[in-house]
Amino acid sequence: MFSVSRVFWFLPLTVALWGSSTLWGQNLPIPNQKEIEKRIQAEWQKLPEVKIQYRHLQITYKKVPYHLDKWAEGFAQKAGLPFSPQQIRQMIRQYLPLIEKQMQKYTAKLGTLEAKSNVKFGATTIPKGKYTLGVVMRHRRVQQIYIYRIIQKKIGKKVRKKSQHFVLRFAKAKKVRKPFQNLKFHFIPRKKKPHQVALAVAYGFWAYRTKYFKLPKERKKKGKTKP
Repeated sequence: MFSVSRVFWFLPLTVALWGSSTLWGQNLPIPNQKEIEKRIQAEWQKLPEVKIQYRHLQITYKKVPYHLDKWAEGFAQKAGLPFSPQQIRQMIRQYLPLIEKQMQKYTAKLGTLEAKSNVKFGATTIPKGKYTLGVVMRHRRVQQIYIYRIIQKKIGKKVRKKSQHFVLRFAKAKKVRKPFQNLKFHFIPRKKKPHQVALAVAYGFWAYRTKYFKLPKERKKKGKTKP
């Protein structure tokens, strides 16, 4: 089942490429991919950026909205094209595959994750440094979270580039009754073990939690002894 809100990603494209003289009921022309890219890029840049932090971990990401009905209505009114819900659903069916394919380029660079020290994720060690944070999203659901970076390593006189890629696997997934209005990340410390923390992500009707990161234990500061 398709949602009217998803038309946001491609309604501006159809307005720009068809013109008001396009007859409804015929197969719509496939828009130029450069035009799709241009429109998505313009909307993506408008999204606000959020920063969260827990001890040695810091994350920045784009606040991707879930419900976009008002935006879609605004585009239609501005263009003078009063599409009916049935017409919008038809547009979604025809253009969704192209739009989702283009969107992957942007969700692959959703934000950043910075580890201020080496951290463990399950049995994997994630080296200290700054990584690009990527998310795989399909059918308005988060499918996967991952981080990656390119590092340079000197071997003799040559400098070679090496890719580091880590998938932040989910440990739990839960469907909720009331949808989250925007993509949201937050940290969940483990009870009685504050040096262990999971990354939670919520979007629409689904909430997920990753496995636990294991951070370096913070040393307790010794108080001064009274004379």
